[in-house]
Amino acid sequence: MAREGRYIGFTTNNVAEYTALVQALDRARGFEAQEIAIRSDSELVVRQLNRSYKVKDKKLKPLNERVRILLYPYRKVEIQHIPRGENREADELVNRAIDEALQT
Repeated sequence: MAREGRYIGFTTNNVAEYTALVQALDRARGFEAQEIAIRSDSELVVRQLNRSYKVKDKKLKPLNERVRILLYPYRKVEIQHIPRGENREADELVNRAIDEALQT
């Protein structure tokens, strides 16, 4: 398991959520796993990836497509929404990355 927070600049929450997932999936390729579980507090991202919602935002479409490409090699993919309170560690990592970036 890897943990990382990275500053990506000013953008929408949804673009940030997708961008973080793309970066995590890029990094996960090195583990050569056949199964992957994604847990996100972004209900929109989860529902779009589970095809409950269509991707209408033109900024999100290429990110959604990139995630699908990165998920393609996995034999089993589980995508689950979790309450924000259960995702505190991720919030702490990103807040630390933002604070560090803005201090320079």
